[in-house]
Amino acid sequence: MGLLVGFRAAGTIQELALPLAAGIDRIRTWLIDGPLGLDPLRITQLQNTAVEAVYGLTPGPVSAARAALHALAAVVLATFATFFLLKDGAAMWAWVVRRLPGRRRDQLDGAGRSAWTSLSHYARGIVVVALIDAAGIGLALLALGVPLWVSLTVLTFVGAFVPLFGATVSGAVAVLVTLVTNGPTDALVVLVVVVVVQQVEGNVLHPLIVGRAVDLHPLVVLVVVTAGALLWGLAGALLAVPVTAAGYQVTEHLRTHPLPGPAPSPSTEPSPPEQPDVSAAPRVSPAAGTG
Repeated sequence: MGLLVGFRAAGTIQELALPLAAGIDRIRTWLIDGPLGLDPLRITQLQNTAVEAVYGLTPGPVSAARAALHALAAVVLATFATFFLLKDGAAMWAWVVRRLPGRRRDQLDGAGRSAWTSLSHYARGIVVVALIDAAGIGLALLALGVPLWVSLTVLTFVGAFVPLFGATVSGAVAVLVTLVTNGPTDALVVLVVVVVVQQVEGNVLHPLIVGRAVDLHPLVVLVVVTAGALLWGLAGALLAVPVTAAGYQVTEHLRTHPLPGPAPSPSTEPSPPEQPDVSAAPRVSPAAGTG
């Protein structure tokens, strides 16, 4: 099963790699023979670099099958973990909290719940945004009759999980493939659709659906996504924003919910004021003042 999935994934990427290389070649021809008249040698060098990068992203059948097996094992593990988290998640977290220091128990419990809430809201929000992006661009590709519209729709859906970069890369691929398969007019239409969808995503969908859960400045998002991609590749780019958002929520909870002060010891408690001993006071007889 894993081998079949791997071969199918490799074939899908190969389908996108060939039109991408052809689209890069058409852009090269326009840059040389068009109104810009750029240096052919320099443009050819840039084209070769771009084509090599495209084919470098294309895995072979064996490596794709191996990656598919790893992905299948990860899916099985994630399925079991999700089942038990939904079934016994509250009891598991209570078990962890009971083993925390008593003085910090409430504070760390609240911090963990804040991080989990942020992650769950982000996951739901980014899936909704990805579905809307894929539906908008995929319907446009289907209406224009682009042959690889299914693969491009899947690529758009996956790209939406990488903030800032994913939508740009998937949109550029959709435009290049349409340029090769349908011509410049349809490619221009796809470009307009991609720009509109990305503007709606960046100005409406992300602030309303994802922004409240993430609560990070766009510059912070740019830095953490770039750092995650440089350090851990695609996985780092995918996990950079949710991990940073969860860490931010934990820090904010710890900052706004400091530990209570130490309880006063019995020796330092102020003693109540002494009451005068009424029984020891001299009594005056009423008859003493007469006579």
